[in-house]
Amino acid sequence: MDARDSLFLNALCAEIEMARFKFPDRITMAVLVEEVGEVAKALQDEGKEAVYFECVQVAAMAMRMATEGCREYERTWIDAND
Repeated sequence: MDARDSLFLNALCAEIEMARFKFPDRITMAVLVEEVGEVAKALQDEGKEAVYFECVQVAAMAMRMATEGCREYERTWIDAND
C-alpha cells in the first residue's frame, strides 16, 4: 500500500461516516448505480479531483451495502444492537 492508497482510505472512512449520519437508511442498488454513473460523467466532463471524489462515493456505497445490506431488496445484515 502506498501513500495514495492511504489518502483514499482516509477519504473513504470520512465519506462513510458522513453518509451514515446524513443518510442512515439510504443504501440501495439504485444509489450505487447512480454514483457509478457520476464517475462516468466526471471522467468525460470534469477533472481528476471530481473523478476521485466520485470514486470515493462509489467505494463508500459499496462498502455500506456489503456491511449493512440493501434496503430495496430487503437485505439487511445490521444487527439492531450494532
